[in-house]
Amino acid sequence: MGRWIVLLAVIVLTACGRASQQSANTSATAPVAPTDAPQATRAPEPTQTLVPTRTPVPLPTVNPNLDPAGVAPLDKDTCPPDYLIKGNEGSNGKIYHEPGSSSYKQTDPERCFATAADARAAGFSAPGN
Repeated sequence: MGRWIVLLAVIVLTACGRASQQSANTSATAPVAPTDAPQATRAPEPTQTLVPTRTPVPLPTVNPNLDPAGVAPLDKDTCPPDYLIKGNEGSNGKIYHEPGSSSYKQTDPERCFATAADARAAGFSAPGN
């Protein structure tokens, strides 16, 4: 019977040693179980609100590479897109016509200019001058 007590004591001590070793290992690395308690969240940062404003529209600029002496028209009625000033020579002399003027549509250009200043430099005048 003494052997059984010794054997039982060894088993109990061995089991206790393993249990304490396991609890030491698990307590140091055991993950924390999630809780159902709500966690604090940060409020979203306010976003920038853009308010539409009136933005000035820039005026078109004349390309400095355009020929100030003007160019030939594309056809009997049409000037190239960069040269919208129509210049023609009639009984009243050299006259230029700007888009939007009353005689622009019916004018058959002989020369087309990028600006009215270019047309004047080439010897053309505004209608009625």
